Amino acid sequence: MALFLLLLLHLISFSRVVFSNDAQFYDSSANLGFALSTASNGSSTDLLFQISAPQSAGWGAVGIGDTMDGALMFIMYPSTHEDQVTISVRSTSSHNTPSPISDTELSTIDLTLESSSIVNSIMTANIICRNCNGKSGGASFNPTSTKQPWIWATGPGDSGGNAIASDSQDANINQHNNYGVFFVDMTSTKTNSSTTIPTISGTADINVKPLPSSVPVLIIIHAICLGGSFILLFPLGIVLLRWFNKVRFHWMMQIFATTACIFGLLFAIAFSAMDPEYNTFDQGHQIIGIVAVLALVVQAVLGHQHHQGYKKYGQRTLITHSHLWLGRVAIVLGMVNAVLGFALAGSTAGSIAIAVAVIVMISATLAILWLAAKRNRSTAIPGHSPADSTGPPSINLSGYNTPRPDRDGNNPPRYDGNDYSGYPPRNDGNVYNGGYNGGHSGYNTPPNASRNDAAAEQQAQGRVFV
Repeated sequence: MALFLLLLLHLISFSRVVFSNDAQFYDSSANLGFALSTASNGSSTDLLFQISAPQSAGWGAVGIGDTMDGALMFIMYPSTHEDQVTISVRSTSSHNTPSPISDTELSTIDLTLESSSIVNSIMTANIICRNCNGKSGGASFNPTSTKQPWIWATGPGDSGGNAIASDSQDANINQHNNYGVFFVDMTSTKTNSSTTIPTISGTADINVKPLPSSVPVLIIIHAICLGGSFILLFPLGIVLLRWFNKVRFHWMMQIFATTACIFGLLFAIAFSAMDPEYNTFDQGHQIIGIVAVLALVVQAVLGHQHHQGYKKYGQRTLITHSHLWLGRVAIVLGMVNAVLGFALAGSTAGSIAIAVAVIVMISATLAILWLAAKRNRSTAIPGHSPADSTGPPSINLSGYNTPRPDRDGNNPPRYDGNDYSGYPPRNDGNVYNGGYNGGHSGYNTPPNASRNDAAAEQQAQGRVFV
């Protein structure tokens, strides 16, 4: 008999999932429940929903939108009447404390608290909100969306010093202790009744996809890896090369930053796949991010080939220019995309702060590059190139290993490789005739007859002297 009843309960639960005209969300960690159905009302949509939350939390809330910024929130807390609750309709900008919407807006949405109760320390409210999707300036609401975002939260309760009992719309509430996002298939919530409010049944999610709790952590890691690399690490790598002439530190920094970007992209792909709002990867921020990181990988390969080629040829090649310009484009794309990322998250203040940081970093980097170029020009030895493997197009080797001047400061003449008549003859095997006689035999001497022509030409042109 017990087995039969258990199977019957499962069958009832399954039939509700398949045939219900409502959606249900339940978070077991906060014990907050939400059931929703919708009814067409001319050009607008009526929302019929039930909220439940523990009284010990102080308050519980749901809201239309994926962030607090601009969301239309329904906040529930105990009233001064025994076993009753108050519903406060609020909104906010950014992540500030929500405040009640104006009386004008409140009248346009036509909110009705049909009934409420506090039973066994669980607050419950049954609400009908007509024309809720008509709130101007609020979060986007689409009654035909298959992934309409909603937010939820519960308060800190007595532990937060916020035991509420108020009939006021603007009762003070402390910052939430638990919160999250879930997505509702609004097409499954349509009903012909404009008065029947669904009830929360059990703890199953029905026609709802909660956002995993790990997503906010992944988003933070993603922002640190990519934002930190593009705005800080890559410019630092450029400065290490151009100002300090540290080629090794340059490529080590760039490889580290590129690796961080790859991990940041992988985190982004992971949480986007879990988020119904972004799992189609059609947002500009997502597309630009993928392109920028792929460009970094190609740029890193080109950088390695450039350094190998520079050692071999001593000058820039097509690979060098490809490495430089692809890197510049990728870094600028990444910086711009960091701003777009905060905008996509709904953080206006964050977007502004990152934009300012980008402008400051670009300006500082360009200033350092200009000063480095000016310094290198003023200190460069004629015929020499700066110790920079991505420096001038070519290296003039004419100044290397030239004959040394004599003790009086007179430079020896340059000799034609085919004419050795100007060489000073040897006086003996140890000193030069009339020259520098410090015992350095073999300096600036004519080639022996037994030497081959190539060696003679190198010596005559001064390429083997030290």
